Amino acid sequence: MSIIEKKIIKYFGDEEVEFLEIDGKFWLTAKTLGIILGYKTPRESIMKIYYRHKDELEEYSAIVTLGMAGKPVKTRVFDEDGSKLITMFSGQPKGKSVRKWILLVMREIKDKGYYIEDKGTNGLLGLVLEMRGRIERLEKNEKKYEKLLLEVKKNPRKRIKKTLTLNLYRIDNVLEFFKKNDALTTKRCVSRRRPEDVGKMVVLQSFVNAYDKWARKHGHDLLKNMKTLGLLQSRLLNREICPRMISFKDTNDMGGQSPRAWGILFYREELEKILVNKKSKRDEANASH
Repeated sequence: MSIIEKKIIKYFGDEEVEFLEIDGKFWLTAKTLGIILGYKTPRESIMKIYYRHKDELEEYSAIVTLGMAGKPVKTRVFDEDGSKLITMFSGQPKGKSVRKWILLVMREIKDKGYYIEDKGTNGLLGLVLEMRGRIERLEKNEKKYEKLLLEVKKNPRKRIKKTLTLNLYRIDNVLEFFKKNDALTTKRCVSRRRPEDVGKMVVLQSFVNAYDKWARKHGHDLLKNMKTLGLLQSRLLNREICPRMISFKDTNDMGGQSPRAWGILFYREELEKILVNKKSKRDEANASH
């Protein structure tokens, strides 16, 4: 296919939806469709539907090359008709509302060249209020470490120490999200090749997606991928932690098989200890003054 001419970002509820304009038509990626339909494994679920109904969907889909983390990645996209069929074949509770929303967005873009979501009595007013709320959350969060960033720029010698503090701040946000989402902490490593990892917590890309959705609402930095989570842990724990294929079991279903998936170990307890120690030292320093 030809190169992407334009991207238009819209929101279905709290989900960010990216429409890609190619050859005068607008397309949605398999992953995007899976997310707004509410699948836990977005891309994989949509691709299962595609292969199950390939004879009907193939003419409404294509392969394009997108830049992912600086690398070109081939991904499948669906046009308006293909997206409509996907929502119908999915059988998801959101299917009907997603289908109606996509058709509405497509029609508005074709007719007016843009789309404003109706937020109540006045669509434009609703959009302004939504953006104002997002800006306020970002400003509130920015004040928490604005001074820290200024100190880093003014005093390069303290950069390592300040960078460590920023990493702690980001991990603190991740741990806060964990506490509110216990269902995401049930996977445990059962790797035989690395006995020392057995029993350790495992997180998948679905966790990163869920965290980024929460972080976006609260104005925190996004993880975007598991590699970022690995880098944060590596810097704080002084050892290399990278995503890899991991065998794991869900503690809610210990009798089942042990699936293998691309995931990363999450050293929650060790990170919490570092944060507690850091906060204790800070409290002691404040008390001495």
